[in-house]
Order: sequence, then C-alpha cells, then structure tokens
Amino acid sequence: MPGEKAADDPLTLDQQLKRCNVRVQQEIDTCCEGMECISDRFAVLELRNLIETSETGL
Repeated sequence: MPGEKAADDPLTLDQQLKRCNVRVQQEIDTCCEGMECISDRFAVLELRNLIETSETGL
C-alpha cells in the first residue's frame, strides 16, 4: 500500500525464528548475570574449589 515502509512488511518464518532466538538468548544472558554474581560470592561452594582430604586427615 502507498505510504508503507519496508519495516512494515511481515517477517518471513526464518526472520521470526531468528528474532525469537535472539530474544530468548537476551533473556538467558540477563538471568545468568545474577547467577554469575552469586557464583562469584560463593565460589568456595563449587566442587572444583573443594579440598580433598582423606578420612584419616579429618
């Protein structure tokens, strides 16, 4: 129609899927930022940071 811009054109299925995937990735990144902060504060609780001891060493 006259006056419509290219941005008004409907998205193809591939474009819709890409847009959806980008949005989901953004949401995951946002959620993980908070978890990384918690992980940094409580890094001693991570398995790789635990010290192994023998039963006799306890």
